[in-house]
Amino acid sequence: MQMARQSGTIAGGAEFCRLDSDDIDAFISRTYAQIAVRSRDNFQKILARLEFKNLKVAASGKEPEGGCNKLTAQFKDILNKIG
Repeated sequence: MQMARQSGTIAGGAEFCRLDSDDIDAFISRTYAQIAVRSRDNFQKILARLEFKNLKVAASGKEPEGGCNKLTAQFKDILNKIG
């Protein structure tokens, strides 16, 4: 669940900062795959996906902590690691 929360916040921040939509879609797809692998059962997978979606929506409405430049570097680093 912690990974879903952090990833949702980062994905929402990426949307706020208007990063490349293909990169955001790739990040979301890879996050869903990570959630599926790490979940013990379908219930946990559903809860983690909901948590991810809720935090993504909430984070997309405000500037990320540290600003868009910091988030962009963090986003690209994480995207490369989970790729």
